[in-house]
Amino acid sequence: MQYMFADNIKQFKEKNNLTFRELAKTLKVSYAILEQLVNKKREKARLDIICRVAEGLDVEIDDLLFTNIYSN
Repeated sequence: MQYMFADNIKQFKEKNNLTFRELAKTLKVSYAILEQLVNKKREKARLDIICRVAEGLDVEIDDLLFTNIYSN
């Protein structure tokens, strides 16, 4: 699960040409936590972080977690 979550965040970051710091600010998430999640160094994310990321990416939580939302 964390891998689809991480992949979706990474794809959003790349698609919008954002740095980790810019993305963290946009999503209202700690830079360190965001970087760890995207680089798969952190296995779990708290529910409030998942909710903030979903809101910031304007996607449903289940899509963020279980769907490649940026596939062609």
